[in-house]
Amino acid sequence: MEEASDFVARKRCKSIGRRRWTRPGHRLIAAHLSVAIGLCVALQPAFLGRFVQGVRYASLAHGERSSRLRTQAVSQPEDFELSEKIDVYTRSSEDSLQSRTEVGVPAMSESEEHNRYQEATFDGAADFFASPAATPPDVVPRMQRIARTCQFNDDTKILDVATGTGALLPYFSEAGARLDKLTGVDLSQGMLTYAMEKFPMATFSKADINDFYPDDSHRGGPVYFDRIIFNAVFGNLFNQAATLKHVSTLLEANGLVVISHPLGRKWLRDVLHKKDPRMVPHDLPSEVALRNLIVTENLDLEVLTVDDEEDFYCAVLRLK
Repeated sequence: MEEASDFVARKRCKSIGRRRWTRPGHRLIAAHLSVAIGLCVALQPAFLGRFVQGVRYASLAHGERSSRLRTQAVSQPEDFELSEKIDVYTRSSEDSLQSRTEVGVPAMSESEEHNRYQEATFDGAADFFASPAATPPDVVPRMQRIARTCQFNDDTKILDVATGTGALLPYFSEAGARLDKLTGVDLSQGMLTYAMEKFPMATFSKADINDFYPDDSHRGGPVYFDRIIFNAVFGNLFNQAATLKHVSTLLEANGLVVISHPLGRKWLRDVLHKKDPRMVPHDLPSEVALRNLIVTENLDLEVLTVDDEEDFYCAVLRLK
């Protein structure tokens, strides 16, 4: 494993002051960036080359900000396959977690470790997800469809869970939403930095959705939302049932929860989950599974619609 990690490091980077990446944190950055490659590997072949190049620049930028990893990106050899890079980085991620124990870092709970993994991955890939290449043209109509499904009006108060760089916000606006009534929550500060720059009228918070309790104390009371949206994130959640139970307490009467993915349930299961089940531990629920979950967990929600298609998923739940 050590030799494989060194091989990748020597091929990808020319170290400043060192001949190879020796610190556990360096290998962890590489591991998280590999997962981000998996997120887009099936989107569209024409965009894959630009994504890999973007990841190289993201790694360099991250190193310059932290002053702990200063490398210069170099070209990959022609014969070094993308799948090999992903596999090596995944093994490197496990190695780096083991190193936490070796140096005496306090153990995290499973949910904390899960969130840390998500956060670091998307921090490292934020530059790519903020670029036009992250939303191929054939995905745009599906994003618009998700926005229309939310049934916005001028008064709709919106909570966008895992808002990322704000990829859905332009489509929300097209569909009638007012972005000054939107709150976006995400674990990744790197992603949120882009969202705050692009959409200063919205409100953003770096938080785990399960710990998110908005207030509006300057107006004398709590905030409740008319729409709570989980786009391209529901499979990443540590505990789907617990999250649905929590957000149901944040809904206005007759408020809606929208769970969506513009590439569909099959793609999530067969590509992202298969590549890294730590990153995407869950499937998107079928209509039957979703109804059973609500009954089993005694959730104050009811299923209105579930569009479960080959390349599109959108479920709408309503507060009882």
